[in-house]
This record gives sequence, structure tokens and C-alpha cells, in this order.
Amino acid sequence: MDLIRENKIRLISLCAFAIFSLSCAAWSFSQGSEGWGLAVATVGILLSPFALEKLLGVRFSLGFVIWGFLYAVGPMLGHTLKLYYMLSWWDGLLHFFGGIAFAVVGWILPLRMGVKCSRAFNALFAVVFSMAIALGWEFIEYAADTFFGRDMQSDAFINSITSFLLSPDLGKMGSIEHIDSVLINGTVELPGLIDTGIRDTMSDTLVETLGAVIVAAGLSIFGERILFRENDDGQ
Repeated sequence: MDLIRENKIRLISLCAFAIFSLSCAAWSFSQGSEGWGLAVATVGILLSPFALEKLLGVRFSLGFVIWGFLYAVGPMLGHTLKLYYMLSWWDGLLHFFGGIAFAVVGWILPLRMGVKCSRAFNALFAVVFSMAIALGWEFIEYAADTFFGRDMQSDAFINSITSFLLSPDLGKMGSIEHIDSVLINGTVELPGLIDTGIRDTMSDTLVETLGAVIVAAGLSIFGERILFRENDDGQ
């Protein structure tokens, strides 16, 4: 595909995703949902692939750019269309994609900084870089929940618990199995014990790391041609 045609497809795709995002923002605002703000911000987030190209001095393949647009609108769809609550796997999918995206950046950085390194080191750096971003995001979620009363670390009901606090003997663990109901203040009955986000935090981090490992391994084996436009090897 020639460069002019590819640029046209990029521009048309960007406009289509931007119009879609603004439409979601308008719909969300009309419904009185706070998701409209994220939908508007998504228009700016859609420019991320181009910003990274300028910053890193590369030219991504058309397929990777389109994938970047899809990833960019994912959180917006999660809020405006309630996919976070309707599809249990939606949040995990976005974290998996995030692991891929940040690992790509981590792979490119040493190359652009002129660091002479093996593919194995490049892969390791990509994974560690992606994990660092994932951890930083979990800090943000924790801060939002702690100081602003949000629920970014999604809670879940659990039906068993093991803890040293449940045993009267020092240094021994106690457990409670088959928790079918929990009564709070004698008035609110819940179908289990609420886990306040630790499982969500760990599963998000693990899924994002998995995405990073997969893309780092792929780049190590197949090279950068899956990322960059033909005739641009990213070196």
C-alpha cells in the first residue's frame, strides 16, 4: 500500500473514531451519565499513536494504528455502554491490551536511545516497563478509591477466607468456609464477604503482564515488522 493511500485511511479512521466518541459523549450526557467526560477525552487519546510516532521516531503499521484506536475507545465503551458491568471480561481485556501497548513502547525505547542490547534484554525491558506502568495505574485506582470514594478497584463477593486473625493461637491460621451470607449492622445482608479490590488489582496486573510477555516474545522471535510500516524496521 502506498503512503498516500495509507495516510488517507489513517485520517478517515481517526475521524470515524472521533465522531463515534463524540456521539457517545452526547448520548451519555443526555442520559445524565458522568461517562461523557471520558468520551470527550477519548478524542484526544485517539491521537496517542501519532504522538508516539513523533516521540519515538517510528512509523507504525496501519494495522497497529487501527488496533490502537480500538484500544483507545475501550474504556469509554466500558463506561458509556456499561460494558464494565455487563461483560465480566471487558476490564481484563483492556488490561491485556494495555500490557501489549506499553510493552511495545518499552521495546522501542532502548532502540531509540541507542542502547546496544540483545533481543533478550529488549524483551525483558519491555515486560518490566509494561509492569511498571500497570503498577502505576493500580496506584491511581487505589488513590481514587481511598480519597475520592470511587470503586475503580472492583469489589467482589467471596465465600471463604483464611487469615491469621481468625485463629486464637499465635502464628496459626484460621479459616471460614462456605460464607453464604454476611450481616452488616444487623440490617444489611450480603450474599458473601466483600473483597475490597485486592483480587481485582492482582488479576489486572497479572493479565497486563501476560500481554507484555506475549508481545515481547513475539517481537523477539518475529522481529519488529509486525509493528512498523513496510520499509521501516524501527531501527
